Amino acid sequence: MSIFRVEMLFKIVSLAQIVSVSNAIALTKNIITLNRILNHF
Repeated sequence: MSIFRVEMLFKIVSLAQIVSVSNAIALTKNIITLNRILNHF
């Protein structure tokens, strides 16, 4: 049971890392797009 919990914990942590990385990439793209829009004015 404890081994199963550890595996679940690792899956949750890795999933959270993937989500945070994809969020950071999306945020960076939004900032770059915003800078391009502001530079056009």
